Amino acid sequence: MGKALLFSRGTIEMPNNMRLSAIRNIFAIFLLLTLCAAAVGAGEYKPVFENSADFPLMGDWEGKWIDPHAGHEKHNPELAAQLVCLTQKQYLVRILPKLNVRSVPYLEVKANVKDNMIVIDQAGWKCTFANGTCKGTGRLHGKDVGIELKKVERLSPTLGQKPPKGAAVLFDGTSFDAWQHNDGRKVTWSLLKSGTMQTVSLFWDNKQNQKKGLGGDIVTKEKFDSLKFHMEFRYAVEPGKRGQGRGNSGLFFHGIGEVQILNCYGTPGYWNECGAFYKHEPPKRNAAAPPLQWQTYDVEIQLPDKNDKKTKALVTVYLNGHRIHYKFPMSYTGNDGVSIGLQDHINALQYRNIWVVSHPSK
Repeated sequence: MGKALLFSRGTIEMPNNMRLSAIRNIFAIFLLLTLCAAAVGAGEYKPVFENSADFPLMGDWEGKWIDPHAGHEKHNPELAAQLVCLTQKQYLVRILPKLNVRSVPYLEVKANVKDNMIVIDQAGWKCTFANGTCKGTGRLHGKDVGIELKKVERLSPTLGQKPPKGAAVLFDGTSFDAWQHNDGRKVTWSLLKSGTMQTVSLFWDNKQNQKKGLGGDIVTKEKFDSLKFHMEFRYAVEPGKRGQGRGNSGLFFHGIGEVQILNCYGTPGYWNECGAFYKHEPPKRNAAAPPLQWQTYDVEIQLPDKNDKKTKALVTVYLNGHRIHYKFPMSYTGNDGVSIGLQDHINALQYRNIWVVSHPSK
């Protein structure tokens, strides 16, 4: 009967060639699902938090065009670059007009690393990144123009800021006393000798952590009214990971929403990336720093009056000193203040110096 299916006694019979094809397809689907499950529950998750010397090229670079001949660059020759670690041997090189602004890159290419050096010879650009400097030529308005850049580390102006008088210290490196897991368990994250906390995920060790009662989101035991909040965090180098799969966590103000934590260094800063009110409002700029660098969130929240059920909370957020939201209106679903949460989203994150100043709403 050719390729027609044969129906007999409620069963389906197929010719041999179709039966073999179906078996192959089923096996392929099974293999794909197995690989996906292994990736999600991988027990070999090894984020890199130390040995920053192993990544001397990664991060921000600033410099200038040399004697540009035309365009706005003739009056403002500022130039910058971001080098993003993709794998142990490959980087994304983004050459930009300026850091922390949304702009079209002059150049965005993948390049291999060899002997702690990246040599660019693409799209008319010829330059070398090595030993903290970059020199060469780039294409500008149809001509070759000299460039020079230097590696820089731009730290947040509030990094290391001490809690003011009257602040509630949520984490000073000595204990998890102010926190608990969402289900009331004692915190099972790691307290490091350096005075930082590090996430422990219930998804690690092929989800054996979950069976052992390890990992999960944490939340403050106390709730707060209108507040000023400070926190420092950093994400690891995770070669080979992309998008939402690297440096993912979240800063929650329960009853209001989530301020996203994500390694989105070198990305446009979308509504699901670092600094965003997650899938609600993108940050005004992508101020995310490179992996391994300590960063800051400074958040101010003005809650509506206790008897006001219509007015929204106003939220202002600074990421690494850059204001990325200003008095943004967010629905407030609570009635007795907000608790503060940190998310377990598989990836390893580190936190330190967390405090809040709260004052009652009217």
